[in-house]
Amino acid sequence: MLDRVFLKSFFNGLETATLQELLDKRSELQGALAVFREPEARRDARFLLKHLNREILERKLFWPDQD
Repeated sequence: MLDRVFLKSFFNGLETATLQELLDKRSELQGALAVFREPEARRDARFLLKHLNREILERKLFWPDQD
């Protein structure tokens, strides 16, 4: 399970990252998810990926000039 300090850092990072940084992080996280075998690690990675994808979608829909 992810700890509070990590989660706070992750969500704060989503707010300050550029769209390109988010896309790069998504690629890294998808690569990591592909090699994780432990159920808890896979669950945590999917959780992070879900929130990362939501942030990317929001920016593409509502901040189209950020590209």
